[in-house]
Amino acid sequence: MRNYLKLLVIDDEKDICQLLKRMLSKYYEEIQIGHTLEDAMRLLKEHNPDHLLLDNNLPDGEGVKIIKTCKAFSPELKVIVFSAMDIHEEAITSGADSFISKPIYLPNLLRALQAKTALR
Repeated sequence: MRNYLKLLVIDDEKDICQLLKRMLSKYYEEIQIGHTLEDAMRLLKEHNPDHLLLDNNLPDGEGVKIIKTCKAFSPELKVIVFSAMDIHEEAITSGADSFISKPIYLPNLLRALQAKTALR
């Protein structure tokens, strides 16, 4: 039996969100999309996702600033931060499980997701 997995994608670039949703829909039964830190917190509480793909540079702040709050609300949440800037160390120090550089290369993203769950 396959696990019922939920994903939350937060990025202010709507095209990237839609592309990720299409590319990852065969791995997740539910994918929610948001574009701000405020969206991230609201959708996290409403949908309790297994994974959070979180862009760092958002209109209302930096994604790394909310990782600890997200994990306090949902301790099992796996967070993958992505950014065009090299913030790997800051992302991991802030509590992210993985960091991926933009532009996103799908095989790297899938490896990061697979390392964190039973994603098949």
